[in-house]
Amino acid sequence: MPLSWIFYLLLGISPFLTYGVMSVREKIVVQAAVRAERTRADAEFERKLASIEQAHNAAVRAAVDDARAAADEVGPLPESDEELREICRRSASCADRDKLK
Repeated sequence: MPLSWIFYLLLGISPFLTYGVMSVREKIVVQAAVRAERTRADAEFERKLASIEQAHNAAVRAAVDDARAAADEVGPLPESDEELREICRRSASCADRDKLK
């Protein structure tokens, strides 16, 4: 009869042991699912970020090209004071400030 108490002890502990094993297994499965979802979300974020970055870089390149083209259209600054005064006379903003003296 000494082995019967071990049987009853194991029978009494088995629900708790089963719950513990299943709880640990569930935590492992949930962690794996969270890790997989986080990896998927990170990859999607990186893809979206790369798309935004490419669009932004293209817009910046276009703006720089436009600015360079506009700068190329501007002629050289006149060297004589009379030519500068003539340009100022044609400019409304310069004439309004009474810079023609």
